[in-house]
Amino acid sequence: MKSPDLFRGRSASPDFSRKPKSTFASEAQDNKRPASRTSSAFAVAYSSSANGVMASQKRISKELNELLSSPPDGVTVALADDSDLYKWSVEMKGPEGSPYQGGIFEIRLTLPTDYPFKPPTVSFATKIYHPNVSNDDKGTMCLGMLKSDEWKPSSKLYAVLEFARQLLVEPMPDDAVEGRIAEQYSNDRKQYEKIARDWTRKYASGNGGEGQ
Repeated sequence: MKSPDLFRGRSASPDFSRKPKSTFASEAQDNKRPASRTSSAFAVAYSSSANGVMASQKRISKELNELLSSPPDGVTVALADDSDLYKWSVEMKGPEGSPYQGGIFEIRLTLPTDYPFKPPTVSFATKIYHPNVSNDDKGTMCLGMLKSDEWKPSSKLYAVLEFARQLLVEPMPDDAVEGRIAEQYSNDRKQYEKIARDWTRKYASGNGGEGQ
């Protein structure tokens, strides 16, 4: 029979009532923290973006109402789609004394969602013979004030449309998108004006000609 003294140096029985320290909960909690920070950052970015769009729409609505009540001479504006503030349909009468006189030109004015911090684009849906308008289906008009490095957020769409019409009176051959027409305008004005008038009668007379 073993003596009780042989067991005196042994430790007591393990205490199974103590729960082992688990790292799972803390790890799970740590894993949640980055997601929480990411969610917060996303919420801030989304809120900022939404506020930016609302500010843009407010500015556009204000300018649209001003143009509807008091447009530049020879210009009428409307939304291309009543549900879209960023796409406008503009009708521009050819200025008197220009080879575009008597014509009515349809213009597309497209605004970016971050307007007025970025410039709008102006394009002619009606074909026009002009050194500052691309002679293709896009009909893009080159306006100095609409270049990204020259555009100012304080600029108004009224001024854009006014300047576009003035460009029909005084083209800018040094800032042309159609080099051949610009050269003709500078060196053979009579022939340039003849072709411009012919195109105006053909495409912008309002009689259902080509390009309408």
